[in-house]
Amino acid sequence: MSKYEDFIAAFEKELSPNDLGVTASHQAGLLIPWKIAKLSYFPKLEEEALNPRRVIRFEAINDSSQVDCNFIFYNNKLIGTGTRREYRVTGIRKALRSANAQVGDKLIFGILESSGDYAFKVEKRVVIKDSLSSLSTINLGSEAIKLEGGWKVIGKWEQ
Repeated sequence: MSKYEDFIAAFEKELSPNDLGVTASHQAGLLIPWKIAKLSYFPKLEEEALNPRRVIRFEAINDSSQVDCNFIFYNNKLIGTGTRREYRVTGIRKALRSANAQVGDKLIFGILESSGDYAFKVEKRVVIKDSLSSLSTINLGSEAIKLEGGWKVIGKWEQ
């Protein structure tokens, strides 16, 4: 059994140019939507303190490394000293580069069931040009296929 066969996905993000640092923006890490940040997946933060953070050690499945990332609530708007009120995971770009992540690839966060450890993996996007000259995106290694026009096949299926 592979060390990572017990990976259980929690949520995924299609990587954008900003996520990968290719736009030369000053964005710090991945923006985590509020609904995801509030899931039990992430540790609770002391939201009354200025910019509370916790270090999370992730298993990076693509290269079997461990990556220490910060889960941060930038909250200076609440404290009255700025404009930010957002959750982010920082310190992950080096691991994304190591996995040769590209725009459109999926970053999947989850846990390893046997240990309860945090983990993530990058699934590569494969673009296929079909006979009708439209593009379809098929994510290998997952149970979903994303098709042009917002269509998405979800669940187990057989060819």
